[in-house]
Amino acid sequence: GNGNGLLAEYFKGYNMDALQYTETDEDINYDWGTGSPNQSKLGVDQFSVRWSGQIQPLYSEQYTFYVNSDDGVRLTINGQLLIDNYSVQGAYTRKAVISLTAGKKYDIKLEYAEGGGNAFCKLEWESPSQSRQIVPKDQLYSRFPSTGVITAYDDGNYGGVGGGLEVGNYTLSDLNFKGILNDQLY
Repeated sequence: GNGNGLLAEYFKGYNMDALQYTETDEDINYDWGTGSPNQSKLGVDQFSVRWSGQIQPLYSEQYTFYVNSDDGVRLTINGQLLIDNYSVQGAYTRKAVISLTAGKKYDIKLEYAEGGGNAFCKLEWESPSQSRQIVPKDQLYSRFPSTGVITAYDDGNYGGVGGGLEVGNYTLSDLNFKGILNDQLY
């Protein structure tokens, strides 16, 4: 693949209460200790992150996804909620299995919430042909290719990362899932 990572939205509050900033994260392999990604904007406890975009598997087979975190997580791939454990708890690894096709891009969303104490979140995958590893940047895409009739950009000067949408009806929730915020359509 030639991915650039996933769109990351960082929020104050355990339940994504107040968006503070967005960026593109190359992968999901974070250990903030007793801190946070940005203490001045998020504090050290009661923050959350939503990573979204697409994932592209290397092999056509069953993949096992592992999410190691402290505290809650939700993992959705191809519209299927695979892991739904959003409670405040200590370090824990959750796993789920899904069949994927090599080279095909699937929508992915991982939501993480930090309640208090240690804060970390890691997303790994493995398959019969691939050893367990952090999902690499090259297989993660923060935006869809710009092949559609509508294009969204990171800023009003048509800069940053762009992504296309096919003709269709989209709710704001649909656009947000694809990593397009309310003020990014031009």
